[in-house]
Amino acid sequence: MLDPQRLQRVATLARQTPGMPTPAEIIGALLRSTFEGPGRGEGADLAGVVQTDVAERLMLLAVDAGARPETQAAALAGVREVKRRVAAGQSPLWRRLDHEVQLFLADPQRNLPRLNPSTAPPGPPIGQTSR
Repeated sequence: MLDPQRLQRVATLARQTPGMPTPAEIIGALLRSTFEGPGRGEGADLAGVVQTDVAERLMLLAVDAGARPETQAAALAGVREVKRRVAAGQSPLWRRLDHEVQLFLADPQRNLPRLNPSTAPPGPPIGQTSR
C-alpha cells in the first residue's frame, strides 16, 4: 500500500477524478486504522508490531528518491502524525517507536529504519500437528 509508484497513481487519479482519495487521505486512513482501537490486552503486542511496521515504511517513503515530492510530503506528514500519536504513550513499544521517529526526524539519512523480512519459522503453525 505504501509503494511509491502506487501512491503516484493514486495522486494522478485523485487529480483527474473528483472524489478519489489522495495519498494523504490514504495515509491518514491507514494511520487511523493502525493506531486507533484495541491496543491493550492480548492484541497489544501484535498492534505494536503493525504500528511499527507502518511507521517505518512511512519513514522510508518520506525519503525515497523514486517517490514524487507530493508522495514524500504525505509520508512525512504521516511520520509526524505517528510522532504525535505515540508521544504520550506509556507502553514500551510506543516509547521505542517515539524514539525511533525522533531520531529519523532529526537526521533522516542517518536514521533510516532497516526493515527485517518477515519469514515464518519452519514447521506447522502453532496448534496444528503433522499427520
